[in-house]
Amino acid sequence: MKQYVLKQPYSLYITLKDVYSVIIALLPVIMIYNVPIVNKGLSTILLGIFLPYALYCIIKPPLAKLWILIPFIVFMIYIIFRSRGDLTNIFLMSVVCIHALGAANNSINISLLRKTIEIAAIIASALVIIQTILYYLFGAEVEFIIKPLVLQDMQYYFYKESGTLYRPCAFFMEPSHFVQFSAVALISTLFPENQGAKIKLIKAAFIVLGSMLTTSGMGIMMCLGILLWYFLNSALKNLRKNFAIGMTVLLGGIIFLAVVFIFLMQFDFFNLAIQRIFGEVDGYNAIWGRTLFWDSTIGQMPGADRIMGYGSVSLPDNYMTGLMELIYCYGYVGCVLLVLAFMALFFSAHKKWYPKILCLIYLGLLLIANLFSFIILSFWFSNIIASVYDKASDITMKKEHKIKKVKKWKLIR
Repeated sequence: MKQYVLKQPYSLYITLKDVYSVIIALLPVIMIYNVPIVNKGLSTILLGIFLPYALYCIIKPPLAKLWILIPFIVFMIYIIFRSRGDLTNIFLMSVVCIHALGAANNSINISLLRKTIEIAAIIASALVIIQTILYYLFGAEVEFIIKPLVLQDMQYYFYKESGTLYRPCAFFMEPSHFVQFSAVALISTLFPENQGAKIKLIKAAFIVLGSMLTTSGMGIMMCLGILLWYFLNSALKNLRKNFAIGMTVLLGGIIFLAVVFIFLMQFDFFNLAIQRIFGEVDGYNAIWGRTLFWDSTIGQMPGADRIMGYGSVSLPDNYMTGLMELIYCYGYVGCVLLVLAFMALFFSAHKKWYPKILCLIYLGLLLIANLFSFIILSFWFSNIIASVYDKASDITMKKEHKIKKVKKWKLIR
C-alpha cells in the first residue's frame, strides 16, 4: 500500500533581510539609474534607505570574531581621515563601512544574494546573445537600457565611438561593467556554498559565453583565469585521493581551455578582442587606454606625496583605475591597508573558495578598472564579508568534516 507524505507548503513570506540581500546583489546593475524627483542614483537612495537596518544588525547582537575586521576598519578610518574635509566622501565611506559591518552580523542572506547575482548574470548573458545574433544577422544594434533614466554623469557612454568591434553589454553601460559582475556570478556557480553541492556547469558555460561575446579583453582573461583556477582546484582535490585522476583532471582542463581558445580565435570578433589587449584595434589598446593618465597624475606626484596622497577632495576629472585613484587620494599607505584588509578576509575564509577568489579578483581588477566608488565598494565588501561570516555554510562544512571522520574511523575498525 502506498504511503503519501504531505509536503509543507512553500512559504511566500519575504523578509526585510531578503529584500536587502537582493538590493545588495543588484547594486552594480541599478547604479546607472537616476531617481527623478530627488535626482540621485537609485543605488545611492537604496543604500541610504537600508542604512538603519544595517546599523541595527551591527548593534544587536554584538559582532563576533571582530579581529577579522580590524584591518578593514583601520582602512576605512584612514580613508575617512584622509578625505580632508570632503564631507560627501566622509559620509559615503561611512555608509560603506556600516553596510560592510552589518554584513558581518547576518544582515545578508548570502544564499539569496548569490542566486540573485547568478540569475542576473544569466539574463544578461541571454540578452548579449540576442544582441549578437540580431547584429550579425540583421545589422540591428539593440539596447536594453532605459536611456531617459540614466544618470547624467553616465550619459557620455552613449556618445562613445564603437569602432570596428560590436560590443554588446545587455543592461550594463559597457562590456567591462558586464564582465566584472558576471565574474562574481561565474565564481558563485563554480564554487558552491557547500563543498558537496553540484557544480552548475551549464550556468557557468552560459555566463562564459556571454562574457566572450562582449569582446571585452578583461572578460576573456577573467573567464580563462577563473576556469583555470577551477580545474587546478579540482585537480588538487583528486590528487589527494588518486594521483593519476588528479593529473588527468589538470591536463584535461588545460587542454580543454587551449582547444576552446584556438577555436574562438577562428572568429573575427574574438581575434580582434585579443588584438585589442596585446596590440591595437582602431588605434586603441585596452591596457594603454586604462592607464592613459598615469604619467600625468601619479607620475607627476612627488615621492613624499605618494606616501599619504592628496585626499579625495583634490581628485581630478581624468579617468583613473582603482589603483590610480587609491594612490592619488590615499597614497601607498592606503594601498597597503586595503591589501591587509583583503588578506585578513582571505585567510579567515578557510575553505570557502567563493570569498577567497573574490578577494583576489577585486585586487586584480583594481589595477585595470575603476572599482573604488562607494557603491562598488559596498557591493564587494558586503558580499565578501557576508560570505566569510556565513554561519550556515560553516555548520555544513563542520557536518561534512564529521562525516568524513566517521567514515575514516569505520574503515580503520
